[in-house]
Amino acid sequence: MDQVGDLREIRRTCARIVATLDPPRPWDLKQFVEYVSRQIRQQPIHLVGRQLPPGVTSFWFNVAGRGDFIVYEERSVPQHQLHLVLHEIGHMLLDHPSVDPAVLTDPTLPLPYGGKQEHEAELLAGAILNRFGPSPVGEPVADDLARAMETFDPSWEATPHVRPILLGRTSPWRRDRRGGPVA
Repeated sequence: MDQVGDLREIRRTCARIVATLDPPRPWDLKQFVEYVSRQIRQQPIHLVGRQLPPGVTSFWFNVAGRGDFIVYEERSVPQHQLHLVLHEIGHMLLDHPSVDPAVLTDPTLPLPYGGKQEHEAELLAGAILNRFGPSPVGEPVADDLARAMETFDPSWEATPHVRPILLGRTSPWRRDRRGGPVA
């Protein structure tokens, strides 16, 4: 399958997963994590902020009998932390393997996933955020920046999950027929 076909299949998979979710409303990250913990993982999910080495922003590991641990870069801005946590939950929902907990003491250990799995988790995190996440009111400057990025940088369109994080919302002209942000 070519890259476009892969991307379509990943988006279909993400849409199917998001359609099965029914988190508490209004949106709250802690309540969403609790929902995934109880309803899907059926074990605790612990969020742990840490200062991580360069190039590592988050990871997830499982400890038998204690649950899942999502470790994220605590120096990130809150919107990025939200995305990091959803990215790791994306790995869980996609049935990707967790990292070896030994990575905490030996950061030279390899992470078990790469290219395609990272891309899948990114797209699923964006789809979850677009479907259920907060939608703060945008500012005219954010709308202008989004228009400029869409006009002059084709890679901007390839990463729709980044736009709401950077700008605080998805631009109104990029909505689907149901009125929700385009994933």
